Amino acid sequence: MAALLVFLAIASLVCNRSFAEVADQVPPKVAEADIAVGQAFSSVLDAEQAGANVSVLLARLNDAAALLAQAKMASRNGDANAAADKATGALSMASEVKAEAVDAKTSALVAGENALWFTIVFFVVGAVALVLALFLVWRRLKRRYVKNLFHAKPEATC
Repeated sequence: MAALLVFLAIASLVCNRSFAEVADQVPPKVAEADIAVGQAFSSVLDAEQAGANVSVLLARLNDAAALLAQAKMASRNGDANAAADKATGALSMASEVKAEAVDAKTSALVAGENALWFTIVFFVVGAVALVLALFLVWRRLKRRYVKNLFHAKPEATC
């Protein structure tokens, strides 16, 4: 009787391990889509940190993640065709989002650089205009002072 219990215990461990290994295996297409969604997320995060508006990209990335989740669920349920189809859709969406995120990041960086140059040019032109205006005011006041000095009459002091 003890030998039977030992046999059943070992058999259940072996069977559980093999079923767990089958359940943990992910088809290559789903794994590829998972990596692509992760890379797209990183690209969207970089674009957001650069100052780009990523709300539309996040919505599309969310759709790709939903497709990926459906692909993983179909894979766990044993439906390889549906898993491959969903993974392909998630992969293409993630690739598009990644490309658009890179473009948005580039645009945001260029816009930031242009704003910086505009600020520098505006500051330099404003500083030159201020110095020129102060010089013209000083020159006018100097002329008035010299003119008043020439027309002044000396006073005698005792």
